Amino acid sequence: IGDRENRVRQALSTMGASVFSGITLTKLVGVIVLRFAKSEVFVVYYFQMYLALVLIGFLHGLIFLPVVLSLCGPPQKTMKRIEQSQTPPSNEQT
Repeated sequence: IGDRENRVRQALSTMGASVFSGITLTKLVGVIVLRFAKSEVFVVYYFQMYLALVLIGFLHGLIFLPVVLSLCGPPQKTMKRIEQSQTPPSNEQT
């Protein structure tokens, strides 16, 4: 609930830390191990490509996508107030 900017802030505050620590940091630890491989194939094809994939995913998920959604995301949700009449309807049967 709220305008686009408030919803982006709320989403990043609730999900941003878990995405960063749970996905990005975990994947980076696994990728850094590949950097010290003696085989050129592992360094070029696995380390560089997987590192690029993790970094692009991080930038897209935590920087690019929130900015785009704050600019042209779904509109603000408004709740319609139902005005109650002065005299509530009677449920009595005549």
